[in-house]
Amino acid sequence: MKSTRINLNKSPLLLHLENEKSNYKILLFSVVCFGMLCGGTIPLFASYGTAFIELLGFTNYQTNSIVSMCDYAYHIVAPFFGYLAIKIGPKSCIKFAAISIFIGSQAVGLATVLFSIVGVSSKAIYMSGISTTAVMFENSSIKGLSLSIPISIIGLAPYLFAKIKTIFFAADHTPFRFLIFLATFNGFSSLLISALFYDGALEDTSNYIPSMKSKKEVDADNQTVSPGAKSNSSPQVIKAPRSEFEGLLKPKSADLFKSYLVNSFSRAKNRISMSLPPQVSMFFKSPFCWVLFLAILCFSGPGIMFINNCGTLTKALLNDQAPRESSTKTYTMKDFEPVKNEIVANQALFSFFGRISSGLISDIVANYFKIPLVALLLGSVSLMYSAQSKILRIESISDLKLVSSLVGLSMGSLFSLAPSYASELWGTKNFGVIYGIVSIGPSIGAHICNSLFGSVWDSGLTLTSNKVSSVADLTSSETTTKVKCDLRCTTSIVDFNLQLLSISFVCFTALLISTLMKKR
Repeated sequence: MKSTRINLNKSPLLLHLENEKSNYKILLFSVVCFGMLCGGTIPLFASYGTAFIELLGFTNYQTNSIVSMCDYAYHIVAPFFGYLAIKIGPKSCIKFAAISIFIGSQAVGLATVLFSIVGVSSKAIYMSGISTTAVMFENSSIKGLSLSIPISIIGLAPYLFAKIKTIFFAADHTPFRFLIFLATFNGFSSLLISALFYDGALEDTSNYIPSMKSKKEVDADNQTVSPGAKSNSSPQVIKAPRSEFEGLLKPKSADLFKSYLVNSFSRAKNRISMSLPPQVSMFFKSPFCWVLFLAILCFSGPGIMFINNCGTLTKALLNDQAPRESSTKTYTMKDFEPVKNEIVANQALFSFFGRISSGLISDIVANYFKIPLVALLLGSVSLMYSAQSKILRIESISDLKLVSSLVGLSMGSLFSLAPSYASELWGTKNFGVIYGIVSIGPSIGAHICNSLFGSVWDSGLTLTSNKVSSVADLTSSETTTKVKCDLRCTTSIVDFNLQLLSISFVCFTALLISTLMKKR
């Protein structure tokens, strides 16, 4: 009886892995990692996003709005696909992603309106893979490392595809052929790996259906009512709607109308709460969720802004009187495409290092030193703060590469540590939905910072000049001119980003203090 009870509480995936050969677990984990490679191409926008400005005449704000649409679509569907992966299974999500990522990536080259499809399909791949991994290594001592490997591969994807773009598509004047290649590769690869994913729900819904708990409690309460009470109350229940509607037509029915609205709202609220997953209610009631949500929002916004706009910064740097390098090499606008791709690839490579190293470090500090994972997130915030501060002092391509390295390292560590922290706090059964809701924060932060960058860059730089020799003639000879933005425009942007990062640091500190107090 004891072993049977344990099996009932186990995930169907774990029971399936126990019955299969050990090679199947390795195969499934490899499939998850390859799927992450297909779902990690969104940061490549910086390598072709400038084409929207140069070829289509878009403003920087409009271009940033396009990528913000993708960020919103990518992050806002996370709880949805996290829930589907647990309840229905990851295979169906991957099949949907294979079709939509093929359509969406082609649509980027033809009509930017459907760019959000790429975000939705990429998140479907991500949540299916990460939920599968979280269940497979639920009780493993290398849980942090096992989660960080597929997460790091999704960060490595922009590096690989940026190198492919540089080698095979360098002569193209438009990103059309490259986007067709992305659509074909990601679409068919995702469809192929969907055949190898676990076919079934990751959670045993026959034994554990929390969303029906409130309904069962209501039914149990109704069964305890005596037959006499039921007979007395049933006519009122049947006639109540008609009497309410009739009363609304009569004068002096304000109280009845108010009561009807309150009852209608209460019934609608109960129906919505019964239909939603229980993790949603858990999120809204937990202060830990809200603090983590705000911390990730303020952290990721500045980082995603740099990732999406590093192409614009590269162009501004090359336009700024040929920056001097420590070596004899100088760059001109002819080097724009390869340099831009190199910056994107550099950021992605260090994001990969950040994800894989933070996963390994998190296992060490958690198992041997008993240090909370949130303490490592404070280090990630500090790295991002340093990177944003250095934007103001960029004078060469080497400086820009250094900033991209720090941004990649900090963002990689964030997206590796945050899922592990969420899984540690709320467990694997609640992980998909709760972390999915938390990961909506980056889309909001990215939209705020992208919009600010686009607005500032489009407004241009105001230069004031005067040629006076006396104070009396100051007002008459002073002139202002508008010029295109250069790196001096980043001052107000960086100041705002540093304020957001300060808020993130405070939130992570509060989570660390709360975690330490609970352990005492």
